[in-house]
Amino acid sequence: MIQRIQSLYLLIAAVLAASVLAFDIWSGEVAPDANQGIEQVVILDASEMVMETTGNTEAEADMVVQNTFWIALLCGLTTILGFIAIFLYKNRKLQNTISRLCMLLLTGVLVIIFFYIDEGKAYFQNTDYESMYDVAAFLPIASIAFFFLATRAITADENLVRSSERLR
Repeated sequence: MIQRIQSLYLLIAAVLAASVLAFDIWSGEVAPDANQGIEQVVILDASEMVMETTGNTEAEADMVVQNTFWIALLCGLTTILGFIAIFLYKNRKLQNTISRLCMLLLTGVLVIIFFYIDEGKAYFQNTDYESMYDVAAFLPIASIAFFFLATRAITADENLVRSSERLR
């Protein structure tokens, strides 16, 4: 099972998809205003988008701006399917189908992530702000790459088995 390279690729891809849940995806920050001293930060992670306001003792608060559970749901589903695919080593066709489905789900995660980032930037209209993509914004891309490598290895393994069956 783990001796095959596609199992290693699937394991890495599933772990990368799960790590999206652990890290922040994006953050945007407005520098403190010279007159008011208020700083606003918007942070996007897999489950919610939070606006933090600091600097004014009356207004210091964390406010959930938007619920982003679709990112967490799709990344969790991709992680579970990736781990299931590892143990389907005897059924290469199903393993290949699940791997391609995971790539499709992660593409959806990327679209949703950048939609929410665009929503987060809307909170900073007409202000000078600093935007930063965090590590979790790039993990789905790496996970897609490993699912692609797993799909190629599964296909090569299937072709090898077919050619050896022809020789019998």
